[in-house]
Amino acid sequence: MGSTVLKQFSIALQSIEEKDLQLAKKIVKKEKIIHNFDTEIYELGYQIMALRSPVAGDLRAVISTLQTTTDLERIANELNKIAKSIQEKSEIPESAITILLDYGNGVYTYLDKTLKALNTYDVQNSTTIIRKKKSMNALYLESIQRLMALNKTLPINDMTSYLFVIKGLEAISGHARNIAKYIIFFEEGIDVRHQPGKEIINQLSQN
Repeated sequence: MGSTVLKQFSIALQSIEEKDLQLAKKIVKKEKIIHNFDTEIYELGYQIMALRSPVAGDLRAVISTLQTTTDLERIANELNKIAKSIQEKSEIPESAITILLDYGNGVYTYLDKTLKALNTYDVQNSTTIIRKKKSMNALYLESIQRLMALNKTLPINDMTSYLFVIKGLEAISGHARNIAKYIIFFEEGIDVRHQPGKEIINQLSQN
């Protein structure tokens, strides 16, 4: 499921870079694939809980998997909304493309690293991902500022669409960070969903 979501992300960035609206349409058409993954994983999770009554680490594995699935599905939803926003544009100016790609590639790399950490349940890399929240927020704000600087050259409707894309990308980075926290929950048994990065690091050092 993660690989499929990442592929959809890659297609979204490619559609922006190449101004290819047909690629954006592919993302919308394949949304059902992600929903099918979501349904299948949840059904398996419910079966495990009903038939095997997992406890301790096994229960954490099921819970963290279901939470991860939810965030991956939400990432797919954001990509779907971004694709629809791109489809509505007959042309995207190069100035806007540069800004969207700079931020989009940053978020893509962030998600890619998160999914690699998920593949091996790597707590150290998950912690690094969480610690990069400030730099990701700074990149988000920089993208907004750069886009707003174009307000005299872009129609208001276009500006709104591009800001919508930036906001969607920012939401994806948040979901990636959530997945990193689920990895820590599974491996360490610590619920860090609502804790700042420094507190997470302190808790891990004490364990």
